[in-house]
Amino acid sequence: MDELALEFDDTCNLAKAKVLEGVLSQEKLQALQPVDTKLGHMSEQGAELWAEEALRADPAWQELRTIARQAYLDFDL
Repeated sequence: MDELALEFDDTCNLAKAKVLEGVLSQEKLQALQPVDTKLGHMSEQGAELWAEEALRADPAWQELRTIARQAYLDFDL
């Protein structure tokens, strides 16, 4: 599961580059920030949160899904 956070980090870095190129708006980049922040907090909580069972049962993952849904909607400004 930690690959998810790494891939999202790569996506955020790409999005930042696209903002600098003028291809992506700052508002769209900001839509990704809550997901990045939540993943960062989750990464600090330890390996147990990244186990398959936690993915299904831990409330942090449900919160991340909610934040990601909102980011998806906000990204499509």
